[in-house]
This record gives sequence, C-alpha cells and structure tokens, in this order.
Amino acid sequence: MRQAARRLSADFPRKRAVVTGAASGLGLAFAKQLAADGWTLGLMDRNIGELKAVRNSLAQADQSIYSYHVDIADAEGFGGAVERFAEAEHGIDLMVNNAGVAAGGEFLATPLEDWRWIVDINLLGVVHGCRAALPYMRTAQSGCIINIASAAAFACGAHTSAYSVTKAGVVALSECLMQEFAGEGLRVTVAMPGFFPTKLLDGSRGAPAVAATARRLMEASSVNADEVASIILDAAGRRRVHVIVPGEYRKLWRWKRWFPGHFVRNFPKFAARVRS
Repeated sequence: MRQAARRLSADFPRKRAVVTGAASGLGLAFAKQLAADGWTLGLMDRNIGELKAVRNSLAQADQSIYSYHVDIADAEGFGGAVERFAEAEHGIDLMVNNAGVAAGGEFLATPLEDWRWIVDINLLGVVHGCRAALPYMRTAQSGCIINIASAAAFACGAHTSAYSVTKAGVVALSECLMQEFAGEGLRVTVAMPGFFPTKLLDGSRGAPAVAATARRLMEASSVNADEVASIILDAAGRRRVHVIVPGEYRKLWRWKRWFPGHFVRNFPKFAARVRS
C-alpha cells in the first residue's frame, strides 16, 4: 500500500488530502493507502456512522484524520467542509473526488427526477469538490486532483444514458481543468475504472435488471477496490491524465478513440456477449 502513494508523497511532503465517499469501497481504499503513507486526511461521506468507524480505525497518535458528514450535492455544505479542513491544515495537496451513485434503465423510462439526482451527485458533486479545493492549490501553486469517472464515460451503451453522461462529463471537466491550471503547478488525473466490487449499486435507481447485470460483472471482476486505488494513486504520482483500470478495459478505450463509428455500431454486440 505504501508504494502506491510513494510518488505523490514525494511531490507533496505535507501530505494533506481530502477523500469523498470515504466510508466504503474505493474511497475507503484510497483512505487506507494514504493513511498508511502518513497523509493527513479529511474524510467525507453521507454515512456518518461508517465514516466515524473508518476514522477511528485509521487514526494514529501522530496523524490527524478528520471526518465530515457531507452530501457532495450540497455545494455550500461540501465547500464548507473542505474549507474547514484546509484552514485547519493550512492547505490541501490532494483532492480525491470519488463519491458517486448509479442509475440504469431505458432513456424514456428514466424520470427527470433521477436525472437531476445523478447529475447533482456524479457531475456537480465533482464540480463542487474542484471549486472548493482549487483556490487553496492555486494559492500554493501546487496540488493534485483525482476525479473518479468510469469506463462508462467512453463505453457508452444502451440503458446507461444517465450514468454515462455524468461520467463523460467528469472526464471532460478533468481535461479542461488540467489544461487551464497546468501553468500554475496544478495537476489533474481522471480515472475510468470498469467493474469491480463496491457498494455503488446500494441505493441505485432504475431498472432492477440493469443493476443485477452490473452486480454480476462486479463480482466477476479481475480486481478489487484496493488494487484499483493503488493503480490510480500510482498513476497520479506519475502525472498521468487518464487512468483505465482493469487493464482489459484499455482495449475498449483504444477501440472507441481510434474507431468511434465502428465502436458505436458494434459495441451492442460486444455488450450482449459480456452480459450472457
């Protein structure tokens, strides 16, 4: 675990990080690996009970671990929590915008309420996190943002429109910020993981059949949350902009980028084979 954050720790010796969705899954994996390397952490989640348990399990005598009960869709509340952490620790070196939700189903059957819900969390939640952290990083002329998107950002398929749109937006946002702030010593990495076991589907909205298929694919994944977090942290330390994990998803990434028309025409057949 220590090796994953080694390069980031060398670049940011004060080691101050905020992680959203830190009570479980990938967010918890990030928190564990950063804590193991001595980072001061601001852990944020909607589940305050699980979050406090995580904080207590990670805290060491010489290490500060803060926990904040936060809904990332609440710009004011989220921003206030980031501000409290930054003021207490005199800055932020790493912002991990990880928290997210899932929805699946036919486009015309997805209510606008579900669209607003998932956009508010998956896309605007990342916007809120970036807006909260960037002023501190800009003042210091130093910092790294890791935004968690999904392979659904490029492997866009039927019955995933709401989820894919939000994750594609996170990729676009990350690429824009990377270019906009590159001259100020700031870095942005966007991760696009495929299926792996997490609690993402707990509380998901939409068609049960879509969620059931996603759950089967999660259970069949070649990687777990700890491995995904390790790969992403190492890639951010190497200053990579895009991270695709597990490795087999890189073929889909290249297929979509190099032959987009062919991909869109043939991806439904590929997805059907995977589902079956």
